Amino acid sequence: HDLDARFSDTGTEDEFAVLGRTLNLLLDRVAGALRNEQQLTSELAHELRTPLTAIRGEAELALMKHPDAESAERFERVVALSDRMGSTITALLAIARGSAGSTARTTVKSLVSAALDNRPADPDVAVSADQLTDDEISAPIDLALRALSPLVDNAFQHARTSVTFAIAVHARRVDITISDDGDGVAVAEPETLFTSGHRGPASKGSGLGLALSRRVARSLGGDVNLTSAVAPTSFTLTLPRY
Repeated sequence: HDLDARFSDTGTEDEFAVLGRTLNLLLDRVAGALRNEQQLTSELAHELRTPLTAIRGEAELALMKHPDAESAERFERVVALSDRMGSTITALLAIARGSAGSTARTTVKSLVSAALDNRPADPDVAVSADQLTDDEISAPIDLALRALSPLVDNAFQHARTSVTFAIAVHARRVDITISDDGDGVAVAEPETLFTSGHRGPASKGSGLGLALSRRVARSLGGDVNLTSAVAPTSFTLTLPRY
């Protein structure tokens, strides 16, 4: 939690003093690597935000020219996706800088509602979210949304007819389980699902969604796990209450 913290050097040559100096050298290397990663992430974020802002601006200018309904819908989608990508960049930057923790809070209902609002309506898929509560989550909604959204996208992508949200409130955590009635997960080792770049045979994504979801959740003090592989397929997002 503190890149500058080091063990005190007593100036002696006993075992504890030698161990302290050795650990300080190791901490110097770790701190240097983390600072390099933070700098690289900041530079990448800047390079991504500049063209992203231009893309959003072009889409908004096109909307001002009163295009036909179909074109307007597409441009509005571009604006919405640009905003979503921008918030993802912000979330990743906060994680890389170690500033994901925050005193900001949200509620289960607000979080799930925001995740559903980010998705276009699908008339073929029924959504069951009757158990939403006003229980608080100890996380800012933008980062919690980055953890939940990939799970929601995954459920809608594979569902045949239904997506269900189930909420379990515990003393110090909230479990949000997203289930779908799709074909299920056919992997020998479920943990491979959370490896960056892992994609199923029928996947059209980049293989980063679940890995990002878990990384963000863990940075907030929670986790993401596959809790049912088939009938239904369920992923559970755990977030802290305090």
